[in-house]
Amino acid sequence: MGNILSDYLAKYISLSAGEKKAIIDLDIFKHYKKGTLLLKKGQYSDKDYFVTCVEDSILIVANSEMEKMIFQKFLKFKTLYRILSEELLAICAN
Repeated sequence: MGNILSDYLAKYISLSAGEKKAIIDLDIFKHYKKGTLLLKKGQYSDKDYFVTCVEDSILIVANSEMEKMIFQKFLKFKTLYRILSEELLAICAN
């Protein structure tokens, strides 16, 4: 599962072997079957989800504390988060 994320991230930033291992060690990869409902209308989550597959999915699920720790430890991820946010905003604006 770490390779899926590593391959995706390589489009934006390069990761050292230590950085890749640190991400895998966070145990943030969760399997969900196609059709799984994560939230119902009106519900809010304290987690962020990053979809790595469209069908049966492997999601990266992290809370804000984990994100802060990753951003502090690996500055590259702060840049990645900004780039991905800008891409998402551009898609939503169209």
